[in-house]
Formats: sequence, structure tokens, C-alpha cells
Amino acid sequence: MEALAEPIMRTILADQPLSEADWDLLLGWFDKVRVGLWLSKYLLSKNAFGIKPNFHIAQRIDRRDRALIVFRRESAVQTRTILGTFLPCFDFSPTSVALIVNNYLFVNLTGIDLCSHRLGFPSFKPFSEDKGRVEGALTLGTHRIISPVLRNFPQAEGTGLYQPIYRDLLESEATKPALAEKYVTNNSIDQTRGIGGVFLQRLGKAGRYPAHKSNLWVPSKSLDNDHILRIAHTSVYQHQIEQMTSALVASPQDQKRFWKEQISGCRRVLKTMLKK
Repeated sequence: MEALAEPIMRTILADQPLSEADWDLLLGWFDKVRVGLWLSKYLLSKNAFGIKPNFHIAQRIDRRDRALIVFRRESAVQTRTILGTFLPCFDFSPTSVALIVNNYLFVNLTGIDLCSHRLGFPSFKPFSEDKGRVEGALTLGTHRIISPVLRNFPQAEGTGLYQPIYRDLLESEATKPALAEKYVTNNSIDQTRGIGGVFLQRLGKAGRYPAHKSNLWVPSKSLDNDHILRIAHTSVYQHQIEQMTSALVASPQDQKRFWKEQISGCRRVLKTMLKK
């Protein structure tokens, strides 16, 4: 995966065209990077929060809806910076991370039904968890795109790449009819593995990314470094906190107080960070 992702990243840094297959692979690579960062923090901090991980990188690639928001920054300085792993909310919810490579910022987000519903796909709404198994209800697909794809992150200054993943829905016989619909079939890269197509949102418009190589992904403007850093910290940590808050609904009753305390603490630290 590293060998395949490197030329794609070099193409981005050169502002050159990319295909839907390129973005599909890069989104999988960001899954790998995000979970790898989480596991490394878990090991280096000697599991300060007493977390009991039950998965590794291979179990989290191509498992959940994902997004990559791309911003261009006003800088010719070569750099590689990772943002979004500092607060405890990353330890509990490794659902987002930001990466700055030279003159580009990449904000990577993932989650259950992050974008499936608003991209017209069937989606899953969790309402309880028992011994690590999440139970929920199926929402049928609308077969149309709702813009903005992410309501709390319209990214008017960047380009959004979104990919619905319905792999978990394949495990139930009750959900298979919804996945066999023509809209899902026509807008999937690999239906047997539950991998949807890549969708693009730019300048307020959203649609399927073309199969051929295209420059549609290139952001329309460049942002100064202070603006870039604020976008990175705000979007990444807010997403982690939102995912933790959503998990409260499905978490066991005896854990809710602990989760609420962690969420409250992370919100206070983030608010302080953004004031600086």
C-alpha cells in the first residue's frame, strides 16, 4: 500500500490529475495511517487510559464511511506534520486526523454513516452495544445526493472526497435487498466488498468522481498557514468529540458517566487551544 500511495501523493503535490481509483487507494491508505497513529500512541503512552483495543490496522481498512478534505496552503516550505492526535479524544475515538504535506492539508474523517445517507446509500443508525457488538436500524437509501455532504463541515475553501462503505451491511440477510438496488450497484467500486464509489464536493456542488484522471480535485484557492492550522485543529478534534458523543447512545449505562467526563474535558481543552 505504501508503494502504491507514494506516486499518488506526489501527483497531488504536483497538482496533476487523479482518477477515482487513485482516491479509493489513498482513502484506504489514510485508514492505515490513522489507525497506525492510534496504535503507536497506545503503545508509547503505555495505555494511560486503560483502553482495551480489539482490532489492528488490517481490521479497520475499508470498514467505515470515510472522507478526505483537501486544502491548499500558501507555502513553499517542505514539511510533513501530523495534527489531531494530542487530545484524549483521539485515544478514545481515532476517527479523524490531519496531515500537512508541503503545500497541502488533508483532513481525514471516518464514522458509521458519515456520508452514506447524504450520498443516497442505505445507512445504519446504531442504538445499543452489547459485548462489542453494535446493534441498530437500517435506513433505506434516498438514491440522491444531499449537499453539503457533511452538514457541519461544508469546506467551501477545499475539496471534499467522500466514500460510502457498507461492508458491515453485507453480513445481514435483512439488509441485502437494499444493497441490491440499481443506485447502489451503479455507484459502487466493489459491491461484493461493500465499497462505494468516490464522490467529490467542490464549490458547493457534489457528484460522483470521474473514473478517468481529472483535475477536478484541485482546490480553487490557497489559504494562509494560520487559517490552515485552525481548520485542521477545529475539524479534527470536533469530529472526534462528535463521534464520542454519538457513541454515548450505544454505550453501556455504567460507562456513560466516564464518557461524559472525557468529552467535557476535551471540549474545554479544544476551546482553550482555539483561543490562542
